Amino acid sequence: MGVRGIGYGNNKNAAIMEAQISAFRVLLFRGIPGTELNVPMIENESEARAKNPGYFSKLFEQQWYKTFMMSSTESSGLSYVNGMYKISVDVKINYVALRRDLEQNSVTRKFGY
Repeated sequence: MGVRGIGYGNNKNAAIMEAQISAFRVLLFRGIPGTELNVPMIENESEARAKNPGYFSKLFEQQWYKTFMMSSTESSGLSYVNGMYKISVDVKINYVALRRDLEQNSVTRKFGY
């Protein structure tokens, strides 16, 4: 599944990382309108984060999300906005593996249950 994320950071690498994380957050907590993934993988973000703080720390802060990333391509040039660098990144995510990991870690229930 391809998702575009926009990120801001103190440097180019930080902005790219934030854009990648943004793409995962959209898929996990918002869904993607006009696709088969128009419903978020996780219905209630605050509840899921409260029940599984270790999982989300590992996923985002320890960069576990990168294991589900098949590619990451800059889709806009780096710009400087309000004292921060800004960039758009197209991220291809292995949705099936991510869903399986969420199920195995009891963040979500198995599909169909």
